[in-house]
Amino acid sequence: MGGRTILQKQLEKSRRLLTGSELEGETKKEVSKTISPSLGQFIRERNLPHIEELYDGPFQITTAAAVKNVTGDFGTIASERIQRMRQGIETQGNMIDLDDAGESPPLNVPAWSMSEVTESVDDRDGATPVWREVLSEQREYPRPSLDSVQKHANLTGEKSIPNRSPLNPVANEIALKRPSWPPLFSPNQNFVWSEWQVGPENKLASTAAREVIIHPAERTNPLIITAGEGLGKSHLLWALGTSFFNQIPDAEVRIISGISFPKMLPEDWSEAVQGCSALLVDDLHMVTGEVEMDNLGLMIDWCLNLGVQVVLTSLEKTTFSGTLQAALRSAVNVEISKPDEMTLMIYLRNRVLRRGLSLSDEQLRVIASSGECDWRSSSAGFEAVALAIEAGAEPFGISDIESIIAGEELPMRDDDGLITWDSEATGQKIVRDVLDHVLPREQQPNIDLLS
Repeated sequence: MGGRTILQKQLEKSRRLLTGSELEGETKKEVSKTISPSLGQFIRERNLPHIEELYDGPFQITTAAAVKNVTGDFGTIASERIQRMRQGIETQGNMIDLDDAGESPPLNVPAWSMSEVTESVDDRDGATPVWREVLSEQREYPRPSLDSVQKHANLTGEKSIPNRSPLNPVANEIALKRPSWPPLFSPNQNFVWSEWQVGPENKLASTAAREVIIHPAERTNPLIITAGEGLGKSHLLWALGTSFFNQIPDAEVRIISGISFPKMLPEDWSEAVQGCSALLVDDLHMVTGEVEMDNLGLMIDWCLNLGVQVVLTSLEKTTFSGTLQAALRSAVNVEISKPDEMTLMIYLRNRVLRRGLSLSDEQLRVIASSGECDWRSSSAGFEAVALAIEAGAEPFGISDIESIIAGEELPMRDDDGLITWDSEATGQKIVRDVLDHVLPREQQPNIDLLS
């Protein structure tokens, strides 16, 4: 039993053989490491030998990979710097309770997006660029919010908010550092469309004004309105300017008076015209000098090239020369004649209804024919009668209207609402009216009124 069996002998022999083959293989590998590699050996072994220097040997993959292994790539540099920045922010910030802090945000999520903001944040319009808001705040011209624009639209009666670009400047930004000449147009509440009465005398001019509003700078450009004094040419000009002012608030409306037109144009007049929707010229007949006419012709020609609507008024048809004649060659000329009595009565009747007064057609006819049968004198006569009625006078007939227009005073109502009137004078007036309207004019009876 003490001797070894055949199986044990075979196992020991196999163990010696295996141990000898492993030692031989390691010796060969050590020898191969000391010998410089060759191309044939690499092809036969089909593997890359260990090379301590990355730049040695013809089998380096890419130079970028070698630089990355030695110095690191740009992504690694950026991530290291971001990590250092985060560590610096965390060391400067307040201490955080780990129990209440919760889980840390992922590496691809910035830390500031997970922080709680205690300050109130104002809601801003996402359609407006940040640079536009900052510029407006620095210039102390804050842009209106959507709520304020909607509120303004509701107050003005607009159905919906106009679709305007947030890049368009507001009115204060437009006026900032803008040329001061020609002057900016200011609407006049007395010269609006609600006070304009259309009649046979101004129907053509009213139609031309409607075309200018619907098709600005297209069909009737320039437009010349010719009329006498007090016939409504300035009223129509201001009504057109108000329409452009309200319909296109992002653009300017400039106005020029012929009586104050300068001999020398300012250097920045061309910049003032740019961005305008309309250029209004009142009293064109007052521009008489050759230099002034040439300068005005240059302005009108520049406006036509920029697509700006030009509207002019003149007292009479005037023949111009030079540059102004060439600029007005494509102008449309419309005339306004003196209104008749019926048109003035319709105009006065509308004003009576708006003021809540009570006047007959005969009384309105007296007011319409009191002056020179123009709009200004009729309006002045109506205002005189309306003020007298509101002060307490009660005109009964045509003679009372004539007295008021002539500047005479009628009996006024007292504080109790009663009128102090002369009974004898009133009786004589009644009898006179009866005799004038009832009895034939051929008969002239002698009648005395006894009180």
